[in-house]
Amino acid sequence: MGYTYVQLAFKRLRGLQGEHGPFRLFLSTALNTSIITKLVKLTTENMCEVHYEPITKTSVRRNIVHRYGFVLLAGTSSTDNSNEEVIGYAAFRAIKEYEERRLYIWELQVKEGYRSQGLGTQLLEVLTSLGRVAFTDVGVPNRFSLAVTCSQRNPSALCFYTQRGFINAPESDENQPYLILIKKVSSARKKDEKEGCQ
Repeated sequence: MGYTYVQLAFKRLRGLQGEHGPFRLFLSTALNTSIITKLVKLTTENMCEVHYEPITKTSVRRNIVHRYGFVLLAGTSSTDNSNEEVIGYAAFRAIKEYEERRLYIWELQVKEGYRSQGLGTQLLEVLTSLGRVAFTDVGVPNRFSLAVTCSQRNPSALCFYTQRGFINAPESDENQPYLILIKKVSSARKKDEKEGCQ
C-alpha cells in the first residue's frame, strides 16, 4: 500500500480531534526541523532507560526521517508549528509482511505529563480507523493488523499493548530483547480492550 492510500484515507477521516487538539498526519520526510527536534527529544527522554539497545539523538532522528513512512502527531493547538508542544506521536508505515497487511508502528510516544489520560489509546484508535479506510480502499477489507516492536525492558508499554488486545506475533522471539506484538483488526468498530495487566 503506497503513500497515496494512507494520505487519502486520512483525508476521509478529516476532523480527527484529540482532547488537546487535532491529530495531524505527515510524511516523515516532510517534517520541519522544529517538529523533528521535538520528536527526537520526546523519544530519547522516554526510551533512554528502557530501549532494547543504546539510543542516540542521531539514531532517533535518522529513524524518524528515513525509516518511517508517516508520523501521526498529537500536539497542543497552535497557529505556529514551531511553538507547538508535541505531546505524543506515532511513527508508522503500511507494509505487507508474512502475507498480511499491517500498519507497523515503530514508535508510539506520549509525553510524561500527558500519560494515563487516554492519548496513547487515541493514537491507536486513529491508526485503526486509518487502516480500516486505507486497506478497504485497496481491496483488502477485514484483513489487516496493527504491529509494534516493544522492548522487553519496558513493562508499562507491554502492559499498555496487552490491555488493548495485542499478542505476541508468530515471528516474535522471546530470546530477543524486544517482542513483536500484533493486534488483528476487523472492519467493524468494536470495544475490544482488556482490563488489567497480564
